[in-house]
Amino acid sequence: MPSAKFRRSPLVLTVLLTLWSVSIGWLASGAWGQTDEPFSVPESLPHIGTVDPIPDNKRAGHAIYLDSCASCHIAIPPAVLPSETWRDILLEENHYGEVVPVLPSPQIHLLWDYLQYFSRPNPNENETLPFRLDSSQFFTAMHPGIEIDRPVRLDGCISCHPSAKSFDFRRFVTRDRATRSAP
Repeated sequence: MPSAKFRRSPLVLTVLLTLWSVSIGWLASGAWGQTDEPFSVPESLPHIGTVDPIPDNKRAGHAIYLDSCASCHIAIPPAVLPSETWRDILLEENHYGEVVPVLPSPQIHLLWDYLQYFSRPNPNENETLPFRLDSSQFFTAMHPGIEIDRPVRLDGCISCHPSAKSFDFRRFVTRDRATRSAP
């Protein structure tokens, strides 16, 4: 039968481990210089000219997207629609009442890689698959408190996003008509 000394050792080990963890955490927080100042965004950020920075391995797909889509209408940011919607749009020749041939390989693969990388995950079971901006929860979430004419038309983006034709949705006009840039 083990002695009481050995039965208490897990308790002692737990206490020592807890004290050690707390002291390391305390020392680490002091070493990284915790401040009481809240996080703030700098007044002036470099303007990247697109919605998101585009990695080098996605630039070809981005160029195909702009060439294929922005030649007829404003190219919306891929995140506005889920990946499944983009897949259906790419594979369907009937494009909102217009006949648009499906892109050949490898262009369609490069474009799909770009769209899948920047689009949002497929909707949950509470959301139907959106094919219009009106029904996109992401679009609605990105425009809180903004009165937008319905149905939402792609050419209407320019009224608030003057650089939308250049795929720049970061610059926008506020209600007081001041031009601002999103961080």
